[in-house]
Amino acid sequence: MEHHLAEILASVLIVGIAAQWIGWRLRIPALILLILAGLLMGPVTGWLNPSQDFRED
Repeated sequence: MEHHLAEILASVLIVGIAAQWIGWRLRIPALILLILAGLLMGPVTGWLNPSQDFRED
C-alpha cells in the first residue's frame, strides 16, 4: 500500500497529540501511550514502515 509522506506525518502528529491529551486526562504518563501507539502503527498493523516510507528514491 502506497502512502504519501504528508499523510504519514499528519497521522503521526495527530496520534501523538491524541496520546498526549489522553495521558493528561487519565493522569497517566503519556510516554506509555506514545509507545503503544508507535507499536500499533508500526509492527502490529504494518501501516508505518520507516525504512520503506522514508527512503531515498
